[in-house]
Amino acid sequence: MARLNKEKLVQISAPCYGNISTLLEELYSAYLQFQDNPAEYVKRRSSYGLPLGTISAPSDMVESMSEKLRKAEHCIFQIHCTDKSKQLVTQISETIRRSNNLNCIISELEPIIEASIYEYVNVRLEQLLNSDTTQESPFKLDKDTFSSVLNRRIQVFKSMFSKRIFEFPVVAFQLNNEIQLSSNISLIKNTPDTLNQVDCQFMDRFNETRLYDINFYLRVSIPIKSSYEYSRKLSKRVKGAMIGCINLLTSYQNYRTVSLISADERANHLSHFFRYGSDIDNMDVARSYVFPTQIPKDDSLWCDLIESNKTPESLANWILNVPQLMIELSGSKHLLIERVERSLKWFRDAVNEVDMQIRIQKIVTSIEALVNFSDKDTTESFIRRIVKLHSSEIECVDSVESRARELYKSRSNIVHGSSLVERLSFDLVDFSSKCLVLGIICYSMYGLAQPKDSKKLKAWLDSPVVKTDEFAGS
Repeated sequence: MARLNKEKLVQISAPCYGNISTLLEELYSAYLQFQDNPAEYVKRRSSYGLPLGTISAPSDMVESMSEKLRKAEHCIFQIHCTDKSKQLVTQISETIRRSNNLNCIISELEPIIEASIYEYVNVRLEQLLNSDTTQESPFKLDKDTFSSVLNRRIQVFKSMFSKRIFEFPVVAFQLNNEIQLSSNISLIKNTPDTLNQVDCQFMDRFNETRLYDINFYLRVSIPIKSSYEYSRKLSKRVKGAMIGCINLLTSYQNYRTVSLISADERANHLSHFFRYGSDIDNMDVARSYVFPTQIPKDDSLWCDLIESNKTPESLANWILNVPQLMIELSGSKHLLIERVERSLKWFRDAVNEVDMQIRIQKIVTSIEALVNFSDKDTTESFIRRIVKLHSSEIECVDSVESRARELYKSRSNIVHGSSLVERLSFDLVDFSSKCLVLGIICYSMYGLAQPKDSKKLKAWLDSPVVKTDEFAGS
């Protein structure tokens, strides 16, 4: 415990203290209502369809509080919650997490706040017992006592923070060797002999639910000390982003093969079965399979990706750096990199979508995640900024604008129920992958650690492009 006392004290702002005082008042009000008429209190909560929420003794106080209850000593064994009190606990948790840079998620802090409230109330119980019940707020918050209780509990919580490594099973098509994708992300071979018998049996069942047996793990190392839930959620986001980046590069370089790696796509393959015939006595059966995941024929795409990733300014290095930055910037929120992450998520889902109308919707959403900034003229902004992203390419502006307009119009027709010709005049995956690649490079140049509504980036995207037959801009 001596070591914990040396830790930096928890910072609690004045507004946060205000919320804590309001929380105590709300809990005291619920306490009086329950004590006055328990049956009526329960009935009133139930009539509104509300659960009878309570704060019970934290694990380190269960024995002592149970003993007090058994001996009929003064204690508040259970604290009754309200909807307002639950909202206040969430607000306090969010403020404490943010002001103290705690690498955890809010839901992990909520029980710590509740446990601190429970302990504080019972420590200060004499104040409650001796107060006039007609007072509006018998609890005047003792900041020193509460901060001491909260500090001790948070320091115990922080002592469980750790650096962690996560390995997610994936299928890497045509890959033979392990590769390092970035400082903290790599693909390592699946070695079942390292698992115990129970885990091996579960892995067998895991493979039975998938079209292809896993052959690699995507290893994500979280180098910052954090809670398990925080590092788990971050590593899963990074895994999804890295798979999206690899498949985006694949689509961009060879759009006929849209997946080099697969993990948990919802539709790896579809089995079709139906009966048909001229009459019910002469029915035939139709059976077929659809594989939206297009597998590369050889390992050339992997070789190209690995080699190009070794060059700092290469396309692969620009794109594969996104998941690495997600780890490095994990303590910050509302950054441009969040837009890129969402865009990759939609694109990854879109390229494995067999329904053309749904694929168009997802593709447009993936591009919109990058180029739209809560604009009123959504359509024209979408088209104008796609053209701007292509301004560094030797490309006909009118051609890019025409494709962007056709794509957005198709999405609008799907949404608003207008007639739709599903076949576009250009390759959807080829065009969209190029938009995303150019967008990610552009965002990276402006800085993925910038605010997600960067004014400089938006100003550049909205700056005019001079139309010529062919051009090369910067």
